[in-house]
Order: sequence, then C-alpha cells, then structure tokens
Amino acid sequence: MDVNTVSHFWTVKEFLPGMIQKDHGHIITVASLASFVGVGQITDYSCSKAAALAFHEGLTQEIRHWYRSKKIRT
Repeated sequence: MDVNTVSHFWTVKEFLPGMIQKDHGHIITVASLASFVGVGQITDYSCSKAAALAFHEGLTQEIRHWYRSKKIRT
C-alpha cells in the first residue's frame, strides 16, 4: 500500500520545486476505476488508488492557485 500512496508524495516532493522554478513540467498519476468504487477482496488497493486520486486533485489545485503556475500540467 505504501507504493501506491506514499510514492506519489516522495516523487512530487523531489521534482516539484524544480518545476515551479522553471514554471514547466508534467505530473502523471496512475490510478484505476478502483479509486471510484470500493471492491471486495481488494479493499486496500481501492483505498490506495482513491488516495492517489485525491492527492492528484489536491495537488492540481495547489499548483494552480498557490503557486500560480500555468505551465505545470497534471
């Protein structure tokens, strides 16, 4: 579960400062339909993908409104 959740934080923490400095970059988040629907027997997977999606959506808003960067694509 750490790979599907925490890895997004660590990757963005490493690369976002440079993207903000250059006002350029792309951030891609891999999720699945399981992020929208809780599925029995893969509950942990569904939760981790929902966390990845929520992180991506929050990060998108933060980049646009907090950093006012229009050239960093998510």
